[in-house]
Amino acid sequence: MSYAERYRNLRVQVVIIGLLVILGYLVLRGTDAPVAQREVQGTVTEIHTGQAESPRGGSIQMTTARIRIDAETETLLLVPPQTQLNVGDTVALVEERNASGERRYRFAPGIPGY
Repeated sequence: MSYAERYRNLRVQVVIIGLLVILGYLVLRGTDAPVAQREVQGTVTEIHTGQAESPRGGSIQMTTARIRIDAETETLLLVPPQTQLNVGDTVALVEERNASGERRYRFAPGIPGY
């Protein structure tokens, strides 16, 4: 087998492996897709703000809020910069469930920053 044939075969093998990796990712990603979605209400129980220095100078500030949805369920969400939340506020969230039953939350559209 000549060098050109080995080179061509190697390129074909790399392309096939790449396509298999992409196909595997898409199959696994598809199992995590939300199957049910609903809007829920939650109450802000904690707010934490962290600040860090930016490599370019200045500072970066990020705020997280712990939100209680019901007696057994809480979630921690990153708060958009334009949003002002206080402890005790009631907020609308979107709950998404995937096929395995895992629940994920995000702020419902309509709050400042979304």
